[in-house]
Amino acid sequence: GTLTLPELSVDWFDTKAEAPAVATLAAESFDVEGPVAAAAPEQPVAAAPVKVTARATSDSFWLTGALVAGALSLLIALAAGTERLRRKRNGSAPVAARTASKVDNRRAEALSRARAAARAGDTAGVHRAALDWGRAAGLTPEAIAVRFPDLDQAIQMVDMALFGAGPEGPDLAELMAQLTVADAACGARAGRGKALPDLYPEPV
Repeated sequence: GTLTLPELSVDWFDTKAEAPAVATLAAESFDVEGPVAAAAPEQPVAAAPVKVTARATSDSFWLTGALVAGALSLLIALAAGTERLRRKRNGSAPVAARTASKVDNRRAEALSRARAAARAGDTAGVHRAALDWGRAAGLTPEAIAVRFPDLDQAIQMVDMALFGAGPEGPDLAELMAQLTVADAACGARAGRGKALPDLYPEPV
């Protein structure tokens, strides 16, 4: 039979003429001899096999493991926190008791020195011991004036006697009586559960 190749055209730009041009190859026909080959039959395309993996199962396994590990970590943290809280609570009571005992000891020592100085007629010694007692009790002079006004007045009388602004023989017995009353009040207050007296007294 006859085999014809179609015409082929190619657009191009002529730089000499500075204009577009078209190059064309004319169609060609050829006489062909021999039998016509039969077209190959179409072969059915087999579907690609689907590869089943264990990814979904693996992901589920790791997710479950992560949840279990997180729950265990939370339980361990809660247990550790509870144990620390229990130890802190158990340890705070002895510490508070020891602190209260030290305060009581310092007050008692200052009161004992004041009594000894009073028996000896040592006005300056009584004055120093009374101030030491206030510091041991955690009371500022202002707090003593508010909570124990009689004690404050007795201390002021001793101050004036020491610095020549009052009677030469202050009433040391009155000072000791008021100091003893104040010490008993502080001891009773501490016995109700407070390791230290209030730094700032309650208004009266």
